[in-house]
Amino acid sequence: DPYITVICVSETLIVLHHGLQLPPEQILAKMKRFGGSGTATITEILLHILLFGINRDIELYQHTRQMIAELSNRFDQGLTTDVLDEIQKLTNQVGRLQSTTEDRLILMGTILTLKSPLLELNEVRSYFKEAMNGLQQMQRWLERLEGRLQGLFQHYNLSLQNSTNNRLRVLTVISAI
Repeated sequence: DPYITVICVSETLIVLHHGLQLPPEQILAKMKRFGGSGTATITEILLHILLFGINRDIELYQHTRQMIAELSNRFDQGLTTDVLDEIQKLTNQVGRLQSTTEDRLILMGTILTLKSPLLELNEVRSYFKEAMNGLQQMQRWLERLEGRLQGLFQHYNLSLQNSTNNRLRVLTVISAI
């Protein structure tokens, strides 16, 4: 799994990462392209790293939502045994996203309460709060996806039960004859 670890020491930001599509070293260049000076405070870099992760999670959420919609459409075409596997896979994916979102909220809440000369929050506090609001919205979206997956699972079980009941009726009629 991809990860990122950020360590602030004195006037240095140490970033350890694995499996990221956009390495944190490129964040300064990205900030410069979007109007920054190319030099940034540790707080600004940390904010951009967090926003990168949030945007990545939003993309994964949208992809998951699309996969659930496709799975829902497949119910109309008939049930197969792989549907249950896909529901489980998507449920796990939503669970990981919920965990990541909760971790990011805790991290951002902790950062906002820190009083350290390393993190000058006065200029970027509103951006952190805006990002936290976005994460809270994403939590609500993920809860809806989880509910939708539970509905699909119940629909699958009811369809399976109806199919079994129909087979039992046929077998009862045949055994009566």
